[in-house]
Amino acid sequence: MKAYVKSLFKRVRQNLSTKKGFTLVEVLVVCVLFALIAVTVTAIISPMLRAYARANEIAEYNMILDNVGNTIASNLMQASDIEVADNYASMMFESSSVVFDVADGSLQKNGILVFAPNFYKGKSISFTITPAPAEPDFLVNVTVTSNSSGVTLSRSYAARPLLMIHNTTH
Repeated sequence: MKAYVKSLFKRVRQNLSTKKGFTLVEVLVVCVLFALIAVTVTAIISPMLRAYARANEIAEYNMILDNVGNTIASNLMQASDIEVADNYASMMFESSSVVFDVADGSLQKNGILVFAPNFYKGKSISFTITPAPAEPDFLVNVTVTSNSSGVTLSRSYAARPLLMIHNTTH
């Protein structure tokens, strides 16, 4: 087979220089060779593309987790009073209050979306705030769930308030 391919390439070079045509068998052999090369390349690249898509999906989960978790935790660190329940946190500051809750899988602050709806890319969030074993620390537990596949990732963020908090947990 190797000798035939070598002679085929030699004949192709000769035909190109003499302007003669190719036989049907020669054209079919070249088509089969290109098809084999295409199948081989596809077999090599396909797993890499799947790995890239999976890494990209994990990066999206992590981006959502970090942004939501850090937003809630940074506000919690400045609060002087907090009232929490699942997917709800009311925080008092010197002269104002902030309420974080979840509506339709999106984080809201005082009833206004914190991030645009396309930020979540088909995923929903939920959160809880619990006192950490080493008080006065709190743990902000954020969960992201894909609406299509149901895949869930969670992460906890530690928050140590700057002031002593009066904690009311429901």
